[in-house]
Amino acid sequence: MTSLAAGLFFGTATIAATALRAPTVVTAAFGWLAVINVVLAVFNLLPGAPLDGGRVLRALLWHRHGDRYKAATSAARAGHGLGMLLVFLGIAEVLFTATLNGLWLALLGWFLISASNAEAATARYHALLGRIQVRTEPGKFCEFTLEFPTEG
Repeated sequence: MTSLAAGLFFGTATIAATALRAPTVVTAAFGWLAVINVVLAVFNLLPGAPLDGGRVLRALLWHRHGDRYKAATSAARAGHGLGMLLVFLGIAEVLFTATLNGLWLALLGWFLISASNAEAATARYHALLGRIQVRTEPGKFCEFTLEFPTEG
């Protein structure tokens, strides 16, 4: 939402700068910032974890089915699929345009795949360990002893 607000702010600033006949570089900078922030807001709303849209998807699925783990897993899968699509599109752009511009898209997809895998792992760990209370299970999972060095 912050990106959308920034996009609206800079869009308004662009209109104001144009009306006040500000230097072209100022108007262009405001316009560029407006467009970039709106694009970022739209990208963040794509339905795949860990993006904001993935969090919304997870909340909707959790509300609909009542299972937090399955909702988180589905959102992570959607994020993984979105990441794979971005990698594929980036590689296709490199191959068909003979430029390296698609590498950024592929890198973004790879990051999204890695982050969605981390989201899925976190959901698994939370499902497995979320019901265990440490205070009722002392020593069951691990034991440790504090040892202090002695002088001598």
